[in-house]
Amino acid sequence: MLLTHLFDGDVLFVRLPDDLDVGTRGAAVSEFEFLLRIHRPRAVVMEVPCSAGSAVVSTVLRAERLCRTAGASFATKTSRTAPSFTDGSALADEGDTAAAA
Repeated sequence: MLLTHLFDGDVLFVRLPDDLDVGTRGAAVSEFEFLLRIHRPRAVVMEVPCSAGSAVVSTVLRAERLCRTAGASFATKTSRTAPSFTDGSALADEGDTAAAA
């Protein structure tokens, strides 16, 4: 399985893998269709990697269309992994905009 998921109440949480590419997006969409069909959620939250490429965007758009057809609301969120910078540092907090001295 490419996707990790959790079904809680009427909400299906799905996480896309960081290494999703053109060769695996079809399988990811098929897995998502299966999860949507067996759980019949009222809402779907899809977590996408921060470094989303075209395969991720394509998968998210397809998932949104499938949810619309199924009558489920759809939302996305990004992974909590902080971006790396060229000097090797990363932001400690998303709201932290102070520059290092």
